Amino acid sequence: MMLPSRQKYSVLVVDDEEYICQMMKTMLSGFPSIETIITCNTSQLAIQKLHNQEFDVIILDNHMPNRLGLELIQIIVNFKNVKAKQIIFMSGMMEDTEVVTAIKMGVKHFLIKPFTRDRLHLALKKVLNPPKKKKRPKS
Repeated sequence: MMLPSRQKYSVLVVDDEEYICQMMKTMLSGFPSIETIITCNTSQLAIQKLHNQEFDVIILDNHMPNRLGLELIQIIVNFKNVKAKQIIFMSGMMEDTEVVTAIKMGVKHFLIKPFTRDRLHLALKKVLNPPKKKKRPKS
């Protein structure tokens, strides 16, 4: 499985656990089409990064000390340069209500911790190369 090779991609990883950020950086650096990997361990820093830089993918943890991932999604989807479909929402545990809320906000991709490099790759591929909508024949 290859990521789309039309360009080099940038990824923002937001997780309050430093070792998760480092693990994600290591996993992501193994994909040749991922050029930039920025990690943040607070939602405030993530918001600051989003003000200053555009990202192709945002990988966001749900449970953080200062703000839930769902709250951060509500903030960042209001940025002109961010779409909810660019977000991969990850968590060790996710309540059904959290999943439903994220889906209602437009999030389409989820990773449940622990996950493998292959699962991460599949999620990235879905974000960067979404299926094309089929055109309906005109009647």
